[in-house]
Order: sequence, then C-alpha cells, then structure tokens
Amino acid sequence: MNNHFTIAIDACNQEKWIERCVNTCLLQKYDNFEVILVDALSDDKTYEICKDIESKSDKFKVYQNEVRIPQIANMVFLTKMSKENTIVVSVDGDDWLPDVNVLSRLNDVYNSREILVTYGSYVCFPSGQRSDWAHKYPDHVISHNMFRDYPWVATHLRTYKRELFLKINEIDFKREDGEWLDTTGDMAFMIPMLEMAGSRSEFIKDTMYVYNMANDSADSYLNRERQLELEKYIRSKPKYKYLDNVSR
Repeated sequence: MNNHFTIAIDACNQEKWIERCVNTCLLQKYDNFEVILVDALSDDKTYEICKDIESKSDKFKVYQNEVRIPQIANMVFLTKMSKENTIVVSVDGDDWLPDVNVLSRLNDVYNSREILVTYGSYVCFPSGQRSDWAHKYPDHVISHNMFRDYPWVATHLRTYKRELFLKINEIDFKREDGEWLDTTGDMAFMIPMLEMAGSRSEFIKDTMYVYNMANDSADSYLNRERQLELEKYIRSKPKYKYLDNVSR
C-alpha cells in the first residue's frame, strides 16, 4: 500500500536554507505525496524563492501568513490544509531530509503495523553527529501513559496521521492568556498524540532528518529559558486518553 504523505514545512526568514529544504522533499523517490509550506511573513526572500519553486512543481503549494504567528499555529494550519487520511511529515524550513528514500521507508513503517505517529533520529549539520539522546519511550511509559513525566525524546523526524492531530483540542496549543505558544510547539502536539496512540507509536532508529545547527536564529539558541518555562506548562496539562479508533 502506498500511503499518501504530506510534507508540511513551516518557514520564516530561511532564504539561506529553504531551497535545500524544499528540494530534498520534492526529490523523494515516491509517487504519492505533496509538499505544502507556510511562510510566516518572512522579512527576507524566503517566500519569493518558494513561489519560484512552486511555479515549476505540481507537488508543491505555498502559503503566506498575513501576520506572523508561531510555529504551532502554522502546524495547525498546514495539517488542516493537508488531504484527508494523509500522513503528515513535519519539517522545519531551515532543516532538510537526508536522502531521497525517506518517504519510502516511512511507508514501510506505516505498513508494518497500525501506526499513528512516529518520531526518530537526526544527524546534525555541519558536524555530521547523530542525535545521541533520541530513543524509544520505555514500555512502562507507554502502557501507563507517562509521557508528560518522562524526559523528552520525541524528536525529528516527526510524522503523524492527520486525523490524530485533529483530535487535539486547540486550547492545548495556547498559553493561559489564550495566545498561541510562542515556542515548544513540537512538544505541544507530540505529547497528546503519543498519549492517544499508546503502543501505536514507533521510534525510527535510522537517520531520517538533518537538523541544522548552523542556523543561529533557532529557538534552541535564542529562547532556551522560554522553552523550559513552556515545557513545564505543557507537562502540567491534563493527559489525553488512549483512543481505540481515531476515525470517530
């Protein structure tokens, strides 16, 4: 079975990296996928570069925000814009895929058993060092729904069934004041999905993502204190219950 995949890219001020990012997605050796990108009102030429690529590819669709909004809001938009029953592949605009076979390998994983969400391992650019902290959540964490109590390991590459993401209450993507979480959005959507999926999640050990450490504007450099503050907030929220059937 050739599952349909939607590679969802969130980008802002990534003119140096965005062409590499998009091209590694479009060059996938797989015949059932789309690539959609939202530009978060970049100040540079990110949007113009993407529109030029869009004019040459029928698999690529570009959107641009009217106002700048955080990454989690863009992921909500991109997921809603993707096709029904697709598997969403989350890629940041300053990162990229390591080879042309990522979607084929993901297809094998999703066909192997009833998988709803995956996370994995990445290689850092430019050092070439693999993520040494990424690993599978232990069985007791999965069976007792302890994802909010366990150290964060659900890193790139993150993929999920569209319908699972849409089960998350959007209030859980927002701060107490009702505004979107301004960082740590990946944790805000992954933890609820892992809780709902339970054993139907999969850790992929093979390298499926390139994480760009050369981009000095990344949140991991600029907003570490804020990240830790919002991580604590996300972990304090009520747990989602295991879902027998995500289609209901």
